[in-house]
Amino acid sequence: MREIIQESINKWLNDHRDPDTGFFPPFPKAGDGGSKYIVQPPPKLGFHVEEKKGKKEDKKEGKKKKAKGPPVPPHPILPEEDPEKPPSCPKFFLRHVRECLELYTRNWHDKDNSADLTQKHDMEMLNSQIRLEVDETTRVILDKVKQKIVAELKAARKKQKGDAAKPEKKEAKKDDADEAAPPPKNKPKKLKDTSAQRTIESLYAELAKAGIIQAYPKRDFSEFVATDSFFGTNFEMDPVGLDPSMSQVKRLAMEYCVFPLVSDFVHEHAPFIKSVLLYGGSLNGKKLLVHAACRTAGATYINLSPEVTDGQYPGKQATKMLQMAFKIARVMAPSIVHVDGVEKLFVTDKKKLKTYGLKDKANRYKKPLLKEVQGIRPGDRVMFVGTSSSPQDSPGKPPALANFFNKRIYVPYPDHGCRSSLWRALIERHGGRVTDRFNLSTISHVSEGYSSGMIEQFCKAVLTEKRKRKVRSKPLAIDEFTTLIYDTKPVDPEVHQVLRVSNLSFFLSHSSSSKVLP
Repeated sequence: MREIIQESINKWLNDHRDPDTGFFPPFPKAGDGGSKYIVQPPPKLGFHVEEKKGKKEDKKEGKKKKAKGPPVPPHPILPEEDPEKPPSCPKFFLRHVRECLELYTRNWHDKDNSADLTQKHDMEMLNSQIRLEVDETTRVILDKVKQKIVAELKAARKKQKGDAAKPEKKEAKKDDADEAAPPPKNKPKKLKDTSAQRTIESLYAELAKAGIIQAYPKRDFSEFVATDSFFGTNFEMDPVGLDPSMSQVKRLAMEYCVFPLVSDFVHEHAPFIKSVLLYGGSLNGKKLLVHAACRTAGATYINLSPEVTDGQYPGKQATKMLQMAFKIARVMAPSIVHVDGVEKLFVTDKKKLKTYGLKDKANRYKKPLLKEVQGIRPGDRVMFVGTSSSPQDSPGKPPALANFFNKRIYVPYPDHGCRSSLWRALIERHGGRVTDRFNLSTISHVSEGYSSGMIEQFCKAVLTEKRKRKVRSKPLAIDEFTTLIYDTKPVDPEVHQVLRVSNLSFFLSHSSSSKVLP
């Protein structure tokens, strides 16, 4: 309905537009009915309307009518108010009551809804309401168009005046100066589109066959178990000394990776973000956040991780592949371009590169990838997301990895409160039941130093199909999990400390412009 009304209004505006100046006709005001007679024009009369009489004839007829009229009755005498009578409704509320009564009598009093058993909406009222909304948006658009036309006319007039005022002598001097001037410096060449002659379907098929465009798993943000931290106020005062809570990480992932891709209002008014880094210990839910962001935003998932692209597109073909990937990302927006283990792109040590076990050098994508990420512009709705489990491998002080991304989110190991919620959620997710006898506080204390992915592995190992059938008759006990916990080594505290130090270095390197957590 809104589209039909808008089309009829646009047609009326284009038909009545001034061909010389380009201005549109004034839009009818709301008091005059708005676009009511534009959408539903009144029928043309089949007879000739009589012309108005002259002013002199009207005055003579008015005098005759006044002379023949009956005498004016005297002013009625109002009865005196009784002081003992209870007070009536105040005038302020009486006005609202009258407005509601008029609204009812105008819209519903004469309508018979006895045959309308389904009690659906009234089409006439809905049509008029939608028409009013379209009128408001049309007025705003017309104001903007008018301002743009006026600005263009002013610019054209200034240009004409400037061209007329320039004498021929100045042009001759400029020509002489140009001849004597040195040649201009070479500007940086723009990257050529090597896939300009190919269709989008062929590019998509090639990248999908190479495993770069993937079908992401159906994950949701609700699977990322998060709790608030009791040190929230202290963290706002001193974000360097404390780890962020899982709820803060979840909230920031949604704000940075989902809202700009989904909401046009956020994309236009919020600060422009083109790249986000999720870094922290392994098996802490970084990939889960990326997949959940893709599913929530309905985005195209493009995976450029070194493990995926290894052995493919050797030499200069890597640059062509990146151009193809970002071209598909812009066409099929919203899109998320993901690189897992993004720190490998920045490593320059040859011995370190050999430890990754890759055929090709991972850092060969660094320069072309930097150019493609810098080429993301507002309106593209493309987000580059990197995940890293060892950001300390990135060389440089401050680390080059930190300067590459606009926003950096540290995903810490779960604290005691988060582990308690994790144990309950993961046991129930894998078919178990948490009873009152299952002491969550004890098992949360015992599992300190383990990541959320390790805790899920413990739940999978214990809750086999055979054990699920006996859950009701034989409730779960802590002993079933503690044996696995004691047999598995926790995360080395030094690794945790190294990640916190890298978090501190990231924070200090960007303390003036942007922070790891706002």
